[in-house]
Amino acid sequence: MSEHVIGENGINLTQLLKSANLAESGGHAKSLIDAGLVFVNGEIETRKRRQMKAGDFVEVKDVGMVRVKDACHKDT
Repeated sequence: MSEHVIGENGINLTQLLKSANLAESGGHAKSLIDAGLVFVNGEIETRKRRQMKAGDFVEVKDVGMVRVKDACHKDT
């Protein structure tokens, strides 16, 4: 599992999937979410614009998992 650092402006789920290389593009990320293949903290997530926060775990089935980390707090 890798970590993805978010900035002070935050990031939504679609953006995270794309920037963490769990999806090839924004459209691909939306397709993965629509197909029910994206989990946030162990639960299927269908909201493409869900704002991610430090400590969230995001998984794309059969692709990978990433932990969201806040750039401002080294211990999250």
